[in-house]
Amino acid sequence: MRRIVGCLVAAVLCAAMPIAARAETPEQLFRHIFADPGFMFYPKHRAHSRAPVTQSADTPLVDVPMPHLRPGEQERLAYQSEGTPIVAAPLSAAPLPHISPADDSAAADSATVQPVPPVPGPRPAAPATQLAALQPPAVATVPQPTGGGACGVDLAAAGVTAEPLPPISDGACGIPDPVKLTALAHGSVKIEGDATVDCAVATTLGRFVSDTVQPQAEDILKGKVTALRILDAYTCRNRDGLATGKLSEHAHGNAIDIGAFEIDGKRWITVGDSSNGVPENTFLIAVRQAACGPFTTVLGPGSDSYHASHFHLDLIERRTAGPSHGLYCR
Repeated sequence: MRRIVGCLVAAVLCAAMPIAARAETPEQLFRHIFADPGFMFYPKHRAHSRAPVTQSADTPLVDVPMPHLRPGEQERLAYQSEGTPIVAAPLSAAPLPHISPADDSAAADSATVQPVPPVPGPRPAAPATQLAALQPPAVATVPQPTGGGACGVDLAAAGVTAEPLPPISDGACGIPDPVKLTALAHGSVKIEGDATVDCAVATTLGRFVSDTVQPQAEDILKGKVTALRILDAYTCRNRDGLATGKLSEHAHGNAIDIGAFEIDGKRWITVGDSSNGVPENTFLIAVRQAACGPFTTVLGPGSDSYHASHFHLDLIERRTAGPSHGLYCR
């Protein structure tokens, strides 16, 4: 019997050892034994198999801007145990002490004798260099296109400098929107001679010189065209200057005759000149061939005796059907 009792006591002590290790006092140990005696004999007892109760995380505090507080009122703030600040009621305005009439008048007299701050004088003028640095940058001005309406816009886009003229009307001859050419390629190619033509010829010539003639001169002659010599533009006459026949395209400002090209402002290459060298003639042939397309008519030396000394370029309209596609280039 004693052995049985001893074994039971030993078993109880062995089972209670983990609890005793966590218990701070014998009182806590015995409370746990009497509250749940089965934990000593059943490791998976109901008291140990319950899932631990999870607690939601504390809501993080939000930094709320505090209302404006007067000096000394910060110490009146109280806080709850959870940490939420509580702002105490604002202090009421403290009554001012009673001031006798004599003191009031003395205070008024002392206020009137306050020194007046001196008025600052005029500031010294800044140096001219500083004033120049403060000036706003000058606005770049865009040159206005010559001519009127859409013609002026087209001329400016083609790099043509021209003087607009009033409409020309002379019987069957005339130009509704004439311009007088003064320069091409944005002013880099001057015009020598009277070059009064219509807007379409001026625009086409400007683009042709910039896009074709100038690159050909740089490639073949290793130079740049700086001027054109114009032999004929608007003239009220028949074709080839004959007494009879159809009106020339010159009579409508629809044609222009180029007699020579200046290179680098030093020398002239004359159309049809027998003294031209191989590079000069190669350049003239390349310009003549390239003009067929931008212009619908291209004539020059070899076409006939009337065009032996110049290139005739015009924009006459023809039927585009057929092998020529409306072009006449000889």
